[in-house]
Amino acid sequence: MLHVIDRKYHTDSKIFNNIYIVPDIRFFTLYALFNGIFEYHQLSAEDVSTPRLELMYDVQHAASGLDEQTLLRWQAYYTAHKTHIWSYIYYTSYCSLPPTFEVCRDTVTDATYKKAIDALENFDLLLADFYEKCGIEQLYFEKYKSLLLNYIDAYDEKNIYHDIDYVHTYLRVPKPAQSTMNIVIVPIPFESHFMGYGAAQKNKLYLFESIGAQTQGLNIHEYLHSFVNPAVESVDTLDSTYVAEVFEEQRSKEWILTDYGELRTFVSENFVRAITYRIITQLYGKQNLCFDELSQYGLVLVKHIYAKLQQEYEVNTEDFRNIKQFIHYFINTYH
Repeated sequence: MLHVIDRKYHTDSKIFNNIYIVPDIRFFTLYALFNGIFEYHQLSAEDVSTPRLELMYDVQHAASGLDEQTLLRWQAYYTAHKTHIWSYIYYTSYCSLPPTFEVCRDTVTDATYKKAIDALENFDLLLADFYEKCGIEQLYFEKYKSLLLNYIDAYDEKNIYHDIDYVHTYLRVPKPAQSTMNIVIVPIPFESHFMGYGAAQKNKLYLFESIGAQTQGLNIHEYLHSFVNPAVESVDTLDSTYVAEVFEEQRSKEWILTDYGELRTFVSENFVRAITYRIITQLYGKQNLCFDELSQYGLVLVKHIYAKLQQEYEVNTEDFRNIKQFIHYFINTYH
């Protein structure tokens, strides 16, 4: 059983063989900190959900009795480490359960992920301090755990496994044995609408889903990242390709500035969006494909990858035995 499934904190979790759907108190604590102390704001007011507004108020109320130096110290950490929230999410996925939140950084092997965790030095100490001083455990059990369980109830085992099967068929990649890979789904209604994140570990894949990103099945987009990211990382010549030039041309666009400011992140996101569109179209029929909008915000490769998937990858199983071969082909031939 996963170390994140604890009798005290996860008694009403859904467990489907190797899929765990949990109201994880570690990430509740993270979002309480971000929304109530770090002032983690959204781009548009309509994206701020009612649970999020309530959490902001509750944490600020709990913190109102603290001394000013404590609050300034917490806020100064965020000012000094203002990176994408995914880095904090990934860091927290390696933390133990409260009250210690001790981070197990020695088990991180991927260089990119290790860099993200190392950059947040002593964040586990801040989480533990915040958890204790703001009474997060009491807040979680008295109000928010029941809310999170309502989101968990929507998940359907049959739909999740159906989507996983289809994704692996499309990618031409064997499914990992259930004994070697666990999927942990965590609802995060305290994030922007339609936002999702993935955090891959050696034998676990965390999928985080906000309001609007959650379905009764699998979050295909975030699941795909666990296959696409390593394939992109394995392209040794990426920096010298035309794709790298495209990235440089798009660096000033809004989404690239805020979310996809590194070459490999940019390329992976374009591939994941295109593959998701192809899979969703095949599963559910014609979709509203917003290529122009994506290009406006900097993801200009999606429409080209989508076309190549449809015209070449899907009809040529001999040259493209799996999605990794197609990714290498596209990157090295696109011009």
